[in-house]
Amino acid sequence: MRYVYDFDSTLFSTERLWQAERAMIIAAGFDSEEVDETGDQAARLGYSPRKHMEMLGMDADVIADIIERFEVLLRDDAPSFV
Repeated sequence: MRYVYDFDSTLFSTERLWQAERAMIIAAGFDSEEVDETGDQAARLGYSPRKHMEMLGMDADVIADIIERFEVLLRDDAPSFV
């Protein structure tokens, strides 16, 4: 799946989706500061949720679960776009 980030929230609620993704990563056992710091680093490299979680050293199965849940949120937020 390809992701499109809509930084001005015209296609979908970018901030709501980022906060949901961030909350899922924190719930997987990561500190919020670490999540934000690695998110900034991943953004400089061409952000993707997978890249962000890999940079945190997250287990592949946990990454797959979070991405699956994130995709559901994305489809719910912008069904005509996805």
